[in-house]
Amino acid sequence: MHSIEPDPRGQSPSHERPDPRRARWIAMLALFCATVALGALTRSGVGTAGPRTAIASPGLHFFAPGTSPVSFEGHLDRAAVLQGTEGIVHMQLVMRGEERPDAVPERLPTDLVVVLDRSGSMRGDKLRDARAAIRELLARLGPEDRFALVTYSNQAAVRIPLSPATPQSRDSWFGAVASIRASGATNLSAGLDSGLSIVEASLADRRVPRVILISDGLANRGDSTRRGLVAIAGRAARGEFTLSSIGVGQDFNEAVMTAIADAGTGNYYYLENSALLANVFAAEFDAARSTVASALELRIEPASGVRVVEAAGYPLGVEPGVAVIRPGALFAGQERRIWVTLALSRSRVGQYELGHFALAYTDGDRRRMTSFSSTPVVGLVAERADFLAGVDVPVWEKSVSEEGYGRLQQSVSEYVRGGDLKRANEEIDRYVRSYSELNDSLRSKKVAEGLARARALKGEVGEAFDGPRAPAKRNAFSKDKSYQARKLRRSGAAPDPTTDPNTEGGSR
Repeated sequence: MHSIEPDPRGQSPSHERPDPRRARWIAMLALFCATVALGALTRSGVGTAGPRTAIASPGLHFFAPGTSPVSFEGHLDRAAVLQGTEGIVHMQLVMRGEERPDAVPERLPTDLVVVLDRSGSMRGDKLRDARAAIRELLARLGPEDRFALVTYSNQAAVRIPLSPATPQSRDSWFGAVASIRASGATNLSAGLDSGLSIVEASLADRRVPRVILISDGLANRGDSTRRGLVAIAGRAARGEFTLSSIGVGQDFNEAVMTAIADAGTGNYYYLENSALLANVFAAEFDAARSTVASALELRIEPASGVRVVEAAGYPLGVEPGVAVIRPGALFAGQERRIWVTLALSRSRVGQYELGHFALAYTDGDRRRMTSFSSTPVVGLVAERADFLAGVDVPVWEKSVSEEGYGRLQQSVSEYVRGGDLKRANEEIDRYVRSYSELNDSLRSKKVAEGLARARALKGEVGEAFDGPRAPAKRNAFSKDKSYQARKLRRSGAAPDPTTDPNTEGGSR
């Protein structure tokens, strides 16, 4: 592992933080004055006759200073929570990879390993499209890039050992790809283990390793448990490289494939149409080549009485006193946004710190850390008017439409997959009740439209349980909604596979 250095423009690591007391008191004072003044306006009736004016309190936005090649900031959706409630606060954490339009971006040599399911269910269009996508990928490789191909069915086999993409190598690789045939069962664990082992044996500075796993079916050989597969995938995070997963068709277990991608700090893709594999390969390769920071690690040190509830569905790594989220890598020009849900467990009215927010990452061969220059603070208030006055409406709207609706889709997809119509409908009703009550006061048109969308979702759920094709419809519904939920909650994490990355305006 790398030792942690200060940010290149002077930000200290967590064990050498500048004294935040002055900035903290300034933020608390500004927040207190804003909350009192705005609460007085609300109680006097100002602004309550129509849609509320968006309020951006000085204490709601936080920045890490001078963080090249990565910027880091946070946006709270409210300045206060109401006494007697769950004390929930949402913060959007934003990470950007620096891109200089006037400079040629550095293209790092890439080690790309494809782990391809060739079980019997891949026969036909799926395997044909996979072979074509790999051929397109090979044509994109430069002489400094390296490539390996692992296939798996009953067992795993290394079809192409990791080696430089010279013209001579590519000619022989095309033949190896053309010879792949579909047969047998799905020993996903063997394929995954083999692909990761190739990277682990060849890690080198100034190279970007990336593993792409493809499956169209349920693991039924080797270790087929979710726990076992996730444990294997976690080796990518420990090795500070990226493992992405692609589910093709309708037979794979989306819960397992998403868990593999999370454990491997990579992206997850759901492709009904295997012809889109070429787009995913191109996007993953381009991202690897223009990586500016790898092994991102969001580190949240909650203050006393504060709990990290969730982070956009990412697994929460736990170290003493710190919640750790590992979202993967960041390429030049990429903006990744993650919603973090916090709960303030306090009973007395007053101002309370939320904690320390830092971002660690690897830049080349150095490990760096940066953090917000001031400590986020929220108030616990007794009056509903004071709570409403402190809501940053534009940020709250985003938290509802992205994190809130994404969580709803995720929960509903899981209930539908399990055949539980009653629980799916109850989840939708709970969402509508919760946000309708608050929006009666905040009067957001965007949130009102989102509530209508949630009500329409109930009709989609009912349709998925109707008729003789109900099991197939529930399976398709679950895959689609869980995939859409992931994209909402982790904006900017993965490119859109339906967009050709080679066209103008396409995904990278």
